[in-house]
Amino acid sequence: MPVPSDIGREAIRIARTLGDRSTEVVATSYLGFTHLARGEFREAATLFERNVAPQGEASTDRLGTTGIQLAVSKAWLADVLSETAASPCQMASLNRPRR
Repeated sequence: MPVPSDIGREAIRIARTLGDRSTEVVATSYLGFTHLARGEFREAATLFERNVAPQGEASTDRLGTTGIQLAVSKAWLADVLSETAASPCQMASLNRPRR
């Protein structure tokens, strides 16, 4: 039986191969949720940070989901950082204005 995290990594790999940033962002979010639910905070943070990095106009799009992925990823990243006792500097970086 396939492991959910393996399926998520495969979805990200396929999206990158196809150059489909929207699918990559959504797959990255879901894989981050999987790691978060398993208590794998470092892995979850790494994935959510990818989605928070500047990506242009698509960052305000819902990308076929019910939420704006930039906002969703920032919220989940803040949760992960709070669970891991992140420094105030790390938490403050989530509030930087977009360029």
